[in-house]
Amino acid sequence: MEFIIYSIIIFIIASAVFALAKRKPPLLQPTIDMERTILEQHVLFYQRLTASEKENFEKRVSDFLQKVRITGVDTTVEDIDSVFVAAAAIIPIFAFKDWEYRNIHEVLIYPGSFDEKYDTIGADRDVLGMVGNGPLQNVMILSQTDVRNGFLNVHSKS
Repeated sequence: MEFIIYSIIIFIIASAVFALAKRKPPLLQPTIDMERTILEQHVLFYQRLTASEKENFEKRVSDFLQKVRITGVDTTVEDIDSVFVAAAAIIPIFAFKDWEYRNIHEVLIYPGSFDEKYDTIGADRDVLGMVGNGPLQNVMILSQTDVRNGFLNVHSKS
């Protein structure tokens, strides 16, 4: 009888440890003040909004960052990258009040352009972004260099 009780206890402890190990780390996101600073300094679309629209845009950026994991692949994702990715996601849907991305759970940030096989070295690296199918379902891949250039380029219309 003791063997059964000990077995059950060990099974429960092992299950709990396995469940904790399987959990993803919490989503890290910039503070609201950092988000606002980046938006004010670099996102022309945001700069042109009214005060109430800016507040709405900030909320939607923050909500996006709470729901979508942004992961660097061979690069470090900085606050500016996270805010730029969220802003780029919100800009095209901003006019649609209740619309949000339900199909994107993670954005992978590659350091630069890549090819159809996700290689970042070699010729034919002309892919700047991709939404995955199959094993990459619910994942978007973006080039860090190109996301940054899209917002930091003074001639950009973003």
